[in-house]
Amino acid sequence: MPVGHHGRRRRRRRRPRWIGLRDGTRTPASLLVLPLPGGDGALTLASDTRAAFDAATRAVAAELARHVHRLLTPSDSEAAVRARDLVVAARALLSRHHGITPDAAFDLLLERASEAGASILACAEQVVDELGQEQAAGTVHPAEPANVRRAIAYLEEHATEDVDVADVAAAAGLGTRGLQMAFRRWRATTPLAHLRDIRLVGAHEELRAADPRDGRTVADIASRWRFTHPGRFSVAYRRRYGCSPSETLRA
Repeated sequence: MPVGHHGRRRRRRRRPRWIGLRDGTRTPASLLVLPLPGGDGALTLASDTRAAFDAATRAVAAELARHVHRLLTPSDSEAAVRARDLVVAARALLSRHHGITPDAAFDLLLERASEAGASILACAEQVVDELGQEQAAGTVHPAEPANVRRAIAYLEEHATEDVDVADVAAAAGLGTRGLQMAFRRWRATTPLAHLRDIRLVGAHEELRAADPRDGRTVADIASRWRFTHPGRFSVAYRRRYGCSPSETLRA
């Protein structure tokens, strides 16, 4: 054993292997360590129960690890920004809807993804589609800034056209990142999710006013409002209005 200059033994202080998982007297009965893609670290889950992590839990944890990697990886791509904003918006909507903390809302999002056998991003998009309607139907906050109102006006004016987020940001007088953050703060949604809601309302009103005897079809109206996937349009429409688009057209 090495001896110090004053004749006393130097003690090597052992650092706990799992920081935050030991209190000196207890060691977790189960550990699940999932390396993040790219070797950027690992996501570690601990439990006091033996064999606590079943296949479903491991699947959700693996999806969470992939999402954590995306959050920690710097990226200015529109896809990466949209992915992050979708999860944040979904968490905020669930928190407000159920009156729970953001952390509990994220746990709920994970549970929904596990039960549905879907990815976190797919589940987040569904939450934004479902609960974003409540936010859109609510009263605009009196302090909502002018740049958000300009962005919404641009979306409403160009809803039947191909819309690029960069053009919306320019109309609002913001950068793309600033636009995303503004919508997250003031509308608890994303610009593209709000655009989908505007288009859904527009398609609904046009279906109500159309006469199928004039040759108008659901496909034509959906396409005009930029819904290119008939099945997804039908699912979103029924979730919002409680009936199919064809039922509205025939009414």
